[in-house]
Amino acid sequence: QAEFSAATGNAAVAGLRRGKLLAAVARDTVRVCAAGEYAAGALAVKLPQCDGPVEVHVSEGDSAPPAPAYGEDAAVRVLSMDCVDAAVSLACEGLRPALLSMANQAAAGGGWKTGAAAQEEDLFRRSNLHRLVDPRHYPLPEFGCTYTPGSVFFRRGVSEGYAYMPEPVPVATISCAAYVQPATCGMRLADAEQEGTRRKIDAVFAAALAHGHDSLVLSALGCGAFGNPPTAIARLFREACARYARAFRRIDFAVIDDEVARVHGVSNFEAFECEFKSFRPS
Repeated sequence: QAEFSAATGNAAVAGLRRGKLLAAVARDTVRVCAAGEYAAGALAVKLPQCDGPVEVHVSEGDSAPPAPAYGEDAAVRVLSMDCVDAAVSLACEGLRPALLSMANQAAAGGGWKTGAAAQEEDLFRRSNLHRLVDPRHYPLPEFGCTYTPGSVFFRRGVSEGYAYMPEPVPVATISCAAYVQPATCGMRLADAEQEGTRRKIDAVFAAALAHGHDSLVLSALGCGAFGNPPTAIARLFREACARYARAFRRIDFAVIDDEVARVHGVSNFEAFECEFKSFRPS
């Protein structure tokens, strides 16, 4: 863990050495999942077996608003924190969160085995997701997502050196692929990409609702390296939160900026914080 922290914190070695360390973490994750257990201190911790098939959900784009499930609107928060930590926190409160995985459309996990450092790769290194992939679901549908109920997280994040968690935590994941370098008009998505992204986001909310989740952990879908303007994505998520306001108890956006987060002049966190600071569903 100390070696990993040193590598990630030193710009001179952050490239090759960091990639090699991430690849080593991936290999260890494969080993742990094959063994079904890991050592946390002096204890052998068993990974739970969470059943349930991976399912595909596609947004038709014209569905009726969901029926209210709760008597008050969901609490919506924008947090500068790790998305898995946010989901674990909700689970510890007794909620049943679903976690958005910002996916590679063509290949599950992207470059998680070779040291790539995007969000989906991070989720694969910290869980059993690689064992749950169904190749029949790829490429992911343009206007849809996959729902994976059996994902179990057992590693902490990169800032903690991918240390093992004292106890693994089951958290269902929803994988959705953003457009890559979409057509834009300034800080807006072009009309076709905006409508397509609206349908992608609707599919995520609908999948969580269909499987009985009362909370969501989302993020800045496609912002950064994929080139989606964060202000436009935040606005589309705001529309979805208003539409599904009484379908969930909590909706958290876990947004951590990286070196490419200001490609559109505003950081991802700033864009989401600004969009939701005065959010009222009605």
